[in-house]
Amino acid sequence: MDQPTAELLVSEDGARALAVAAAQPDPTSLAAAAALRTHFPADLAAAALQQIALRRKGETKLGPLAQRLFLTDAGLQQATRPVLARWRAGLIAAAAPAAKVADLGCGLGIDALALLDAGLRIRPVELDPVTAVLASANLGVEVERADGADLTLTDELVYCDPARRAGARRSWRIEDLSPSWATVTALLDRAPGGCVKLGPGAPHDLLADDWQAHWVGIGNDAVELTVLTGRLADPGRRAVTLLAADGTAEEFRPTAAGPAPLSALQDRIHEPHPAVIAARAVDSLAAAHGWARLSPGIAYLTGEGEGRPWARSFQVREVLPLKEKLLRSWVRQHRIGTVEIKKRGVEVDPAELRRRLRPRGTGAATLILTPTAEGAVAVVVDRL
Repeated sequence: MDQPTAELLVSEDGARALAVAAAQPDPTSLAAAAALRTHFPADLAAAALQQIALRRKGETKLGPLAQRLFLTDAGLQQATRPVLARWRAGLIAAAAPAAKVADLGCGLGIDALALLDAGLRIRPVELDPVTAVLASANLGVEVERADGADLTLTDELVYCDPARRAGARRSWRIEDLSPSWATVTALLDRAPGGCVKLGPGAPHDLLADDWQAHWVGIGNDAVELTVLTGRLADPGRRAVTLLAADGTAEEFRPTAAGPAPLSALQDRIHEPHPAVIAARAVDSLAAAHGWARLSPGIAYLTGEGEGRPWARSFQVREVLPLKEKLLRSWVRQHRIGTVEIKKRGVEVDPAELRRRLRPRGTGAATLILTPTAEGAVAVVVDRL
């Protein structure tokens, strides 16, 4: 989509085209394209149909909000889930009520909407002309067309969500950030306070000692590293934060625990949440629960109790040597038709192993493959 088409899409003519496109059962079909082109120019018809397809696709990530936004495919991929945007905006508003926030590279404006809802003032900035047009329509305010790296700041706080792409692919490498990490840190140095959204696997050595950092999880996924600086930060605070669908947040603060002890397999295995692992908080979690590691550097813990929400816990049913022939025999004898395979620290392709085990039958089993002091094992477990 070019800028003139984007401007047409957000106009009154665009609203009429979107209404007709929304009535199409399949906006990607040739029939839908033919129906739109009888009433609207080809460029507008195509843009409206693409927009409806993106809104339907976006409901999975954005919920009902998707139906009132103007979207792009790349923007939807990078868009923050609303529950996370609201939580992050709440952190900023709690530290600096009613402050003005320069959203540098605001994208489609989803984070800026959350900032507005939190009672903050915004200065949305976007370099891409098409995205700026759509963001202006989403926010109801004019988006400043500029490169955030060159922006003159006064007393504004800074929010930045660097693009994380290498060509057409999503990337978590710091070297692929746009703007660059050097540019981001320079902006943070110029602002009285800032907030940066990074991938959860970002290197820990990027974090200054006086910054605040949250490794955020939603459901079973680690989704973000949120960094706060300057007046927004509780200096040195590090936390794992898990968000529920209703916005409720639970927080685990790692301690300076030493390495967790090693232990033979006990009656339960605990798998830390990916956000705990990303925060390098496995040893702290083990210390908090009195658990031990099964093997050095492997994020499977063993011990009594349950770890929700910080870990998934499993009851051990049986322990088998990690030998394919033996596992195939076990699967056959127990008439297992569905096999879930989880693994850490062993060179196994779970999908390929599942195929070679040739599961047949009505039973189901979960296998955890892990090294132990006694050698690699396959542990048959039940989820708790």
